[in-house]
Order: sequence, then C-alpha cells, then structure tokens
Amino acid sequence: MAEKIKDTFLEDKSEALRTLCLILHNKYNVSISSTAEGIGLRVTYYSDFLTSRRKNLKRKNLHLIETFIFDLYEPLLVVEMKLNRIKIPEDKTLFVI
Repeated sequence: MAEKIKDTFLEDKSEALRTLCLILHNKYNVSISSTAEGIGLRVTYYSDFLTSRRKNLKRKNLHLIETFIFDLYEPLLVVEMKLNRIKIPEDKTLFVI
C-alpha cells in the first residue's frame, strides 16, 4: 500500500513539473538546454522527461527541477499554475537529498 502511494506521488509530481516546464519552454521560449545545464542534468535526460519518454524521475531530480524553475520563474509559474489549475503535490515523507 505504501509503495502505491509513493508511486502515485512521484507520478503526480512528475506530471505537474513536466507541465510547468513545457509551459516555460513553449510559451516563454526558455531554452531547454540552458535549463538542463542549470539544473545539472544531461540535456537528453531532461528532454526525455519533457517528452514523457522518461515518465517519473527520482525524488532528488524532481527536487532539483522544482527548485531551479521556481528560483528563476516563480512569479510566472504561480500565474500559470492558477490559470491551468496545476497543483504540485507536497511530499509528506521525510527524505534526504
């Protein structure tokens, strides 16, 4: 049961962050390669995430993406989250990054 909840959390968080990243790249012309490099991920790994070839990332990588995009684009993302009814699920478990 706990494993199912964990999988659902990662799926939901991955999908919300994927959607926000795609909005940044498609609507605001934010560079995919610059974003991947800024996060510290390989461009192909990040691109696979964006295109859903890599469905769910590890918690650590999701955290890196979330932190990076919100540090740079929080005002835009808050507006887009309201417009598109996107909610990023909160992790209720403790973990070390």
